[in-house]
Amino acid sequence: MSSSNSVENPSKAQIKLDDHLRARRFDPRLCSAVRIKTVSALPDAADATGAAKSELARVCTGARAAPAAWAALYRDAMAAISNRERRTLSDLLTILRTSSIEVAKGTHDSPAELAQSLLEWTKSNTEHFSVLAMPPLPIEVVGQIWTVS
Repeated sequence: MSSSNSVENPSKAQIKLDDHLRARRFDPRLCSAVRIKTVSALPDAADATGAAKSELARVCTGARAAPAAWAALYRDAMAAISNRERRTLSDLLTILRTSSIEVAKGTHDSPAELAQSLLEWTKSNTEHFSVLAMPPLPIEVVGQIWTVS
């Protein structure tokens, strides 16, 4: 399937995702505009870290959250580098959330807000599921299945 064909004939999942984004006043094309910014975090790069904290103030709930967000992301980045790991936007949001730092809502120009919205939507749409060919089970039965003797 060519990329032009996928745009002309989107899947049901793509239509559902686009509708979800539009309902929250996001332009679905925003996903194609996500860019990665690399910032020097060396102690002598105060201008670069100041600019990064300024950007974090836009992504987080305000300027007061930016230093804590920077510290949490910096610590995690050092661990990721030393362990040769990588992080996704979802991982970064988890780091912020576990550090009690909220992502700003209502700006509609933040990839972080978009990702947060998608994570919440995915969670709400997958918290209830069924296994094919099995009737719904009462919670007591499920508890007995998972109980180890």
